[in-house]
Amino acid sequence: MTYVGTVLLTSVTLAVYAAPVYGNSQILVYIGICSMIGSLSVMSCKALGVAIKLTFQGHNQLLYPETGYCALVRGLHFPTFAI
Repeated sequence: MTYVGTVLLTSVTLAVYAAPVYGNSQILVYIGICSMIGSLSVMSCKALGVAIKLTFQGHNQLLYPETGYCALVRGLHFPTFAI
């Protein structure tokens, strides 16, 4: 949860403060925001895969709210492809 909080805080800070000032001249601001948010998607996919594997092995992971959060992040990722 520390990593998620750090990434979200840094992304919001870059989007609110750095992007309006440096966004027109520095593309790395936007690349940084996209990379950090993308890392959350990768991490949630990995966690969801491990949870599904453990559930099939007999250790039900669907009882934990973290599994739902990972599924939610993964589910929100697919509609962005349509845009």
